[in-house]
Amino acid sequence: MSLGTGPRRIRALAALAVLVVAWRVVAIARIGPVEALRPLAPAAGRHEVRGVFHVHTRLSHDGRAEVGEIVDAARQAGIEFVYLTEHNNFGIADTGQEGWKDGVLLLSGNEAGTCDSFDPRTNQCVGGHVLLLGPPKLTEPLTNKKSEELAELTGRAGGLAFAAHPGNRRVPWRGGEGGLAGAEMLSFWSAYEDLGWTRIVPALACYPLNATYAMNLITLSAGPDLAAFDAMCRRRRLTGIAGADAHANIKVTQSRSVAFPSMSSFFRMMSTHLLLDGPFTRQLDADRKLLLGALSKGRAYAAWDSLADASGFAFTAQIRDTIHPMGSVLPRQWMTLRVTAPEAPGARVTLLRDGAPVAFADGASLVYQTTADGAFRCEVSLPFATPFLGLQERHPWILSSPIYVGDETEDGELQSTDCSPLAFPLSVCNPPFPVSNLKPGKPTHPCAPPPPDFCFWSSSEPPLSSIPSSSLTPSSTSSPTRRSTGTGRDCRTGATTASRR
Repeated sequence: MSLGTGPRRIRALAALAVLVVAWRVVAIARIGPVEALRPLAPAAGRHEVRGVFHVHTRLSHDGRAEVGEIVDAARQAGIEFVYLTEHNNFGIADTGQEGWKDGVLLLSGNEAGTCDSFDPRTNQCVGGHVLLLGPPKLTEPLTNKKSEELAELTGRAGGLAFAAHPGNRRVPWRGGEGGLAGAEMLSFWSAYEDLGWTRIVPALACYPLNATYAMNLITLSAGPDLAAFDAMCRRRRLTGIAGADAHANIKVTQSRSVAFPSMSSFFRMMSTHLLLDGPFTRQLDADRKLLLGALSKGRAYAAWDSLADASGFAFTAQIRDTIHPMGSVLPRQWMTLRVTAPEAPGARVTLLRDGAPVAFADGASLVYQTTADGAFRCEVSLPFATPFLGLQERHPWILSSPIYVGDETEDGELQSTDCSPLAFPLSVCNPPFPVSNLKPGKPTHPCAPPPPDFCFWSSSEPPLSSIPSSSLTPSSTSSPTRRSTGTGRDCRTGATTASRR
């Protein structure tokens, strides 16, 4: 059908454009969390709580929110605790507002500037920002101190120090990792400042229609903080958290600002899930101790709860009959890494070692066997419809804290060994091949073709000493539909056996 010529064609094209825009407006306004196809039932003895770190009130020079506003927003979003980290002061600890308020635990922290070097040109300190979590208040001055000094002061007072927005372009982390308990894997403002106008403009346009969707669009990439976190984890055991860096305040001019983004949109977007040693007691000091205990052990993961409920997620390492949770530091030996997430449409699991992907799986689970050392963490992503005609991209959904394999020094530094790791990603099958189904005579890697000279065993947990050094090479991770033959050698008897899969 012809659209005609001249003004008639212009009107027809304009009407078509209006219809397309209206369609996208309605679609964006209706986007919300997806329902998990198979939510994970709470495990016996699992005490999982959701909270938000790095929030500012009017007690910071650049904050705008009132404490009551934060409590209301947290309660409506299902957030159970909030760490208020004011700039260079302990805020609600000074005003006596710490504690349980309408079902939300408010805790005082401090976002302190570090003085890790001195710039003679400006006659000023150069450093980053560190979150001091835990102690109600530090009495010693915090100015003009290196990050290690601030971490040491916090540790002596019973708290923990976390690097804030370590990959931020304006205020990156410039100190060492000494004394740190963790770092932010994602900071909203780092992600925002790392965007180009092609992403910022659509996000701001979508905000009035669907604030949570706009926030997710801004954090479509975890940004530079995650890369900085991975680099830090190669040198020290750290716990990863999500940092809101929420101010509810953005400058429009030098003298004017607006309340953007709202506290409600921050709290609905994402949170940090902690696995506690016990349930909350509703007592401030006891519950603070539970939270700090989980953080110090690395029992934490970040989740975009606005995409889907991530509760029940687990990342573990199994050595023989012992299962080790997130945050564990383990000696280098044969182990099985497992990732289990709620089944959500289009989920994809990625396992990373020292920041580099080593295995992928479509679905909500992954099983991977290895003898390699390093910092292993996992990411789970979901499909995400962009504003541009609903084109699909991958959006991070879950970011785990690492499991560390290698030697740890007394001061928390990591030492790796120079080795050729043996790695078998079992999850290239669909559905994943369970380790419990391994039988005598079956190669450990059931789908991908074996290397020319591979080694197999009857049990799923062989001693490392039983693996011939000639077989310590990474296995292939090619297509799961491929079948091949190979020659294997029994690790116990040394007998050569032909295998067909």
